[in-house]
Amino acid sequence: IGTLAGAWGNDPRVFHNEVGTGGRKVGSHLYLGYGPLTFSQGTKLKTGAAIQEGEQAELRLAWPADGNALQDAVQLAHWFGTLGGRSRNGWGSLAFDPEGSAAAFLREISHVDPLLGYISRPLEDCLRRDWPHALGVDGGQPLVWRSKEDFPDWRTAMQHLAKVKIAFRTQDAFAFDAGHGPFADRHVLGYPVTNHSVGVWGNQKRLANQLRLKVRKRPEGKYEAFAFHFPCATPREMATSLGNKAPDVARQAAIWRKVHVLLDHEMQRL
Repeated sequence: IGTLAGAWGNDPRVFHNEVGTGGRKVGSHLYLGYGPLTFSQGTKLKTGAAIQEGEQAELRLAWPADGNALQDAVQLAHWFGTLGGRSRNGWGSLAFDPEGSAAAFLREISHVDPLLGYISRPLEDCLRRDWPHALGVDGGQPLVWRSKEDFPDWRTAMQHLAKVKIAFRTQDAFAFDAGHGPFADRHVLGYPVTNHSVGVWGNQKRLANQLRLKVRKRPEGKYEAFAFHFPCATPREMATSLGNKAPDVARQAAIWRKVHVLLDHEMQRL
């Protein structure tokens, strides 16, 4: 068990309109990392970190020259990979620093890259399976967004992602009454929702967010933020419990397109 359990220090704050009465500013790292992170007179780690701040370790990979499948796997990890707790929210963002022959194939992500096309499927097709198996495509565009600007450090990049996530989850299109009641569009985005539960689901069901966030350090030292949508259907068991209220593919696609429109405004398509 590590010893890094004190105050988190600088946690850039963002406004969340559903915290308290009339909204309140919250730590962006706390918002994206709640669970491993907690609040006690400021943002803190719930327990000591196993890997301490400033520590480094090396993972070296090597493969034969004809190992195309391994090259593709490493390339995809470089684009989308994150590790550890709250990794869907940008924590543990992973990137490779290539050496030797690896530098020749490790590429920047591009909407015209054949590998990106190979792992992608249309939005509606993805929403017919209840597990995230492919990157979504809609209107011929991959569902990948990059920040419009680069940031001086990872803290401000994470602050940007916190603002984006709060914005798409709390936009007016998903407004509904607090309490223990019926299924609503916002529940497609992730469950449970604080103060907004579904009666037949209770508080124990879990629906992970399909939108993955990532921070990447650029070669010149600045940071950029990404969002990727790996769509999937509302899990069969949860959908079945809703009976005739279960959202069909068309409704789920319409809900997610509202998120995509907001992301188009806050970020930029690949």
